[in-house]
Amino acid sequence: MNPPSAEAVAARNFREFLMLYNKLTENCFSSCITNLNQRSLTSEETSCVEVCSSKWVNLNHRQMSVFMEVGPLAEKRLGMGQPS
Repeated sequence: MNPPSAEAVAARNFREFLMLYNKLTENCFSSCITNLNQRSLTSEETSCVEVCSSKWVNLNHRQMSVFMEVGPLAEKRLGMGQPS
């Protein structure tokens, strides 16, 4: 089996980034935005969006850290880390 090309990996990474961004946007919008009658955000909405997005980014960083630690160990245990 051929490893994926750098172009395919970049496309997959970009799709994953867009999915994460869309989830963050949808979640924070539905949690924080309460008044659609005004053109700009209220101070409470702005604060909520900042906290919400910060939590999502920190969660993603934490998940990636764990994945980077555990991923190679799991691959090794399953025998996937060895070249054929």
